[in-house]
Amino acid sequence: MRRFGVGAEALVGLLGDARLVLAGPSAARALSWPLPDDVTWPVEAYVPEASLVDVLERYELEPDPASDLVLRSVPEPWPFPPHLRVVPDLVAAVDLADGLAVELAELGRSRVVELVGTGSEPSWQRRPQRGRPVRPLIPSGSPAPGPRRLQIAAADMPWDDRAERDARGLVALLFVAGGRLRRAVAEALHCSLARVARACDFLRTSPPHGLTLLEHADHVELVTAPDCGKIVEGFLNVAPPEPLSQAALEVLAIVAYEQLVSRADIGHIRGTDSSSAIDTLLGRGLIADDARYGGRGRPAFLVTTDRFLQVFGLGSLAELPPRSSQS
Repeated sequence: MRRFGVGAEALVGLLGDARLVLAGPSAARALSWPLPDDVTWPVEAYVPEASLVDVLERYELEPDPASDLVLRSVPEPWPFPPHLRVVPDLVAAVDLADGLAVELAELGRSRVVELVGTGSEPSWQRRPQRGRPVRPLIPSGSPAPGPRRLQIAAADMPWDDRAERDARGLVALLFVAGGRLRRAVAEALHCSLARVARACDFLRTSPPHGLTLLEHADHVELVTAPDCGKIVEGFLNVAPPEPLSQAALEVLAIVAYEQLVSRADIGHIRGTDSSSAIDTLLGRGLIADDARYGGRGRPAFLVTTDRFLQVFGLGSLAELPPRSSQS
């Protein structure tokens, strides 16, 4: 169960969406139960887990703890009959009794007693929040069939299995391609660019063992994880590169944080000629001239490359450490 921000127009569309079934206080209102008049209760509804992402994207819903829309995600099989718009009375009563609001909990419990007809107050224990299964660090017993289930560690990510399926499809395409793919791979995955971005978020959080997702410009790529670099270099018998000079590191930092940046700007920032250091970085493939600019009398601008991200173990430029307050 999670809250989402919603505008008036989107709310009207949601209330008319056949995939949603009113729950909790919204169901109680539809059933003409006497709700407290001094409180405005949020719109609450059940939604199939398989349709959750489509609903969020279609109505442009964003998580908001103080919003007026509550969605309850339900895994398959969907328990309600087709075209049902309001949950049955007993489900609505249980929803209220299981809520945090004291007024609604009391109403829900009294309705449960009336509907069940036991003649006595039922024993009540709040159900624990449903969590995702976590693979133990040391497996025991026979391995479970099927592929390894990736885990979502970010608490603020939308809770849906679709991101996992899209991420698995993206990994398969990257493996077959053997290199970089444009984000337009969404067409091959039969999903939107927003879902590709969510799949990338998933892979950044839970990458395949020994690999990491690298994002540069509008490309994505699976590369060796930083902690496995020495193992791969030893296997391929690749000598580690010569360390960069202090001047080259300063220039690289300027390009990384200031890009797009011209050669003249770099010299101005450092207060000295930086041509040699720039040539070294160009030769190492850590920086490059941006092809969109320069030529015909215009100055060329320098940017970092995906090689820079690989060497420094970054998934994207967003993972650069924050600037020092003294810079």
